[in-house]
Amino acid sequence: MKWLKDTQDNVPSDFRSNAEAKEYTKRMLLEEQGLLFEDVFSSWEDEPIGVASIGQVHRATLRRTGQVVAVKILCPGMETKFRSDIRTLKSFCQLAMPQHVSAFAEIEKQFCTEFDYTKEAENLNIIYEAIMPKWSHAVAIPKPHMELCSRHVLVMEHLDGVKLVDGIRRQYRKLAALQGKSLEDLEAERRRFIEEGKFKFKSLDENRAESVATAWWLYLNDLLLAPDSNVLRFAYNCSVLRWWYGPCEYKRTEVPVDLGHLLELLGRVHGCQIFEHGRFNGDPHPGNILLLSDGRLGLIDYGQVKTMSFQNRVKYAKLIVAHRRGDKKEIIRLHFDELGTVTRKRDTEVGYLMSCFYNDRDTEDVCGGRNIVSFVDWMEKMDPMVHLPEDFLFASRVSIMLRGMGKAFGLQLRMSQLWEPEAAAFLKAHDIDY
Repeated sequence: MKWLKDTQDNVPSDFRSNAEAKEYTKRMLLEEQGLLFEDVFSSWEDEPIGVASIGQVHRATLRRTGQVVAVKILCPGMETKFRSDIRTLKSFCQLAMPQHVSAFAEIEKQFCTEFDYTKEAENLNIIYEAIMPKWSHAVAIPKPHMELCSRHVLVMEHLDGVKLVDGIRRQYRKLAALQGKSLEDLEAERRRFIEEGKFKFKSLDENRAESVATAWWLYLNDLLLAPDSNVLRFAYNCSVLRWWYGPCEYKRTEVPVDLGHLLELLGRVHGCQIFEHGRFNGDPHPGNILLLSDGRLGLIDYGQVKTMSFQNRVKYAKLIVAHRRGDKKEIIRLHFDELGTVTRKRDTEVGYLMSCFYNDRDTEDVCGGRNIVSFVDWMEKMDPMVHLPEDFLFASRVSIMLRGMGKAFGLQLRMSQLWEPEAAAFLKAHDIDY
């Protein structure tokens, strides 16, 4: 699992050396845009700040403005390798899992857009213009320098932060120390609870209450309970010792990031992308999310941007609202009749559970204690898939990925809870009574 997590943004570089990556960038700038590297950049960091499956990112400084930017370069030959691999996988899918061919074709089409950074820059710019006016207080999306972007080079604003998981681990390491434990101790304890079947995922409401309690505990610990509490520091500062040895600063332990709030924010922002704007990032994995130095979330990597038509947004918004209402009959109708899911038996109970799993939740009442793989296998056994509507595939993927991120942090998310406000607002804005 650790290796799989590393492959999100820390895979081995395809370049034999950092110098080779720089020379490649020089060549692409000249060939594709007629620009000299030295005219564009005044400084360049040879060590990449991120390496993914098809490209890598370097930090640089623009000569004209002095702005620090992130430069994403597409590794040579990656498109040919990808298309070869995808043909092999598609052939296997046609042979062993023909019911998933249509969905796989949509994934193939979407992934192939990643091999032109001009398109990614355009998508990034569109989403930046759509999201930042409303959400700039909470998130940051890097603005691309369109005049410097080409098929193999993408130049964008650099966001100052760390990967979300690294930032969270750093904060919780401090919290563990206050309890006389290490972060590894807390993680081992959680693994043991999971193995023993004692671990309980928290809802957003439960997490919110726990975050408030943690903040109060840290405040009281700083004020009264710690051996070097602020009460003792106050007494010292009021004594003559202060004039002899100098004043003592009061302590304030940093409150760990509220995970529930962050995930709720991510859900709302992606819901806004889907419903209000119809263009969204279909790959919101943790490696594409930064915890910025100013407390905001940085949302990066828009290589897999999906567009959803107005008509399909209406259908999907209705589905999310129906899930929030718990209207089983309407969910089944939308699943088969409006979204266009086709199965061999049209089993309404399986169809309901399928819609819940892909779009809302993976709780006990849906999966029956099965893991994701065994649950999907069970659905296929009970009512084999004939056609999965591709137009909604990536929205479902976002739902599953955000819920998976929640599970990694010990939280059980319901996407209808996070997306219903955005879905309902979209329907209302277009005078659709539902």
